[in-house]
Amino acid sequence: MAGGIGSRFWPQSTAAKPKQFLDILQMGATMIQQTVERVSAFCPVERIYVVTAKAYLPLVLEQVPGLKEEQVLGEPCMRNTAPCIAYAVWKIRQIDTEGCILVLPSDSFIPDTENFVQNMQLGLDYVATHPVIMTLGIQPSGPETGYGYIEADRSVELEEPTLYPVRSFREKPGLERAQEYLAQGGFYWNAGIFMASVATFKQAFRDHLPQIAQQFEEGADVYYTEKEQAFIDKLYPTCENISVDYGIMEKASNIVVQEASFSWSDLGAWNALHELQTKDSRGNTSFDPASGNRKVVYEEVSDCLISLPESTEAVIQGVSGLIIVQSENRLLICRKENEQEIKQYVLQLK
Repeated sequence: MAGGIGSRFWPQSTAAKPKQFLDILQMGATMIQQTVERVSAFCPVERIYVVTAKAYLPLVLEQVPGLKEEQVLGEPCMRNTAPCIAYAVWKIRQIDTEGCILVLPSDSFIPDTENFVQNMQLGLDYVATHPVIMTLGIQPSGPETGYGYIEADRSVELEEPTLYPVRSFREKPGLERAQEYLAQGGFYWNAGIFMASVATFKQAFRDHLPQIAQQFEEGADVYYTEKEQAFIDKLYPTCENISVDYGIMEKASNIVVQEASFSWSDLGAWNALHELQTKDSRGNTSFDPASGNRKVVYEEVSDCLISLPESTEAVIQGVSGLIIVQSENRLLICRKENEQEIKQYVLQLK
């Protein structure tokens, strides 16, 4: 899934080129390239599909050259993750009714590829023989308020020791509630990773989002033809705008969670990036190419994330807990605790 429009990592990420097409972590590959490379360890590129905004089709094909046009599914408008996944399920069903589908966000940071691959292979083997939808649960490292949580029923252990039935999904909590989750145990961060057989996904949509199921069923004759995009362009605006979490995962009774053994971060906004990077003695993270020379001076600065272009001369003094990012002619100065408001601030600019 690569349909984000770039509002939370503004000003580096923009609607023209959102974060999934940027090398946010300065690792030599964009987020979508890292995701494809990670999956390629166990899935050939001809079986990798990308669902994205129709405007980003050229970007996807440019950054993932092994993909064919038929593997990039173009959304004419945003309709959340349920229609996105339904489109992929009904299209893939046309060529493989017995297959299994792994759904991944394109903007997760997963440095531990070896354990990631092992978890994915275990999950795919399991859903191939069990009519369940599996999600991945990340062991919390602290009372994070920016993630949703999965409550596992640890009293019931399935065939594999790391699999449990899901008792409930919880929305992003306040700090006190997040602390309660950690104290109670059995709660995981929701990584937004799902897998199931084609048949199980299809049945879940029919049971819980029957209108969406019917809408994509009507396209059975056009997938993989020259009529597909026109059909999707007409259909998509009529789809319900709903997440797969709310539409299916919170309602279905056949959901299991696998306890992930890999490290993970949802690079949803600047704070997540600040947490991942090396900090100086005052807790600052700098992505500033000029930080090694005297064109940038920091004095009495703490707990800040700072990213400035190489050509910028700057003096920053006496501030704490700020995100300071400049990209071309765009500038962001925002308190870290208010980063969730950046999306609204960017809308005001428009």
